[in-house]
This record gives sequence, structure tokens and C-alpha cells, in this order.
Amino acid sequence: MKAPILCEPCYNLVYLELAACRITSLPEGGLGKLAPNLRVLNLNYNFLEDVQALEDLARLQKLTIIGSRLKSTKPLIRLVQRLPELEMLDLRWV
Repeated sequence: MKAPILCEPCYNLVYLELAACRITSLPEGGLGKLAPNLRVLNLNYNFLEDVQALEDLARLQKLTIIGSRLKSTKPLIRLVQRLPELEMLDLRWV
């Protein structure tokens, strides 16, 4: 059984570092419901194949997903279009 990243909403969470945690998937229903005020998210060097759960992070300003295993770039383009406050994006070796 997989342990969830977050179980209950964390309204004060603005910075989340999850680099090299061997994460294979993000919470169903979106991360924005669990951390709606998140501004910085580091998902580097994980085993993510899908980023759809990040689409509702309307306040996200910095996102890094270096060295992931994403299958396609189309979901990334859709994601960037739905993040109005995004200022910095790093997708090296995706």
C-alpha cells in the first residue's frame, strides 16, 4: 500500500521539496485541494509519468521537474497554460 503525499489540507504550506523521493504518482483529485497556497514545488528526480494533478495549483510560481519520466510534453504544455502565476519552470531531462 502506498502512503499518500498529503492526507489533509495544508493551507499554510507554500514551499514543498519532494526531490528524489521515488514518487510515482501525485494525489488523485489534485494537489491544489491539499495545498492551495503552494508557491514553490520541487519534484526533481522522481518517477512521475503524469502531471495532471498539478493543474489546480493556481498560485504556483516555481515548478521544477528535472529528471522525471514523463511520457509526453502535451500535458506539460496544458499544465503551464493553467498556471497563471507561474514565473519559473525547469523541465530538464524530462
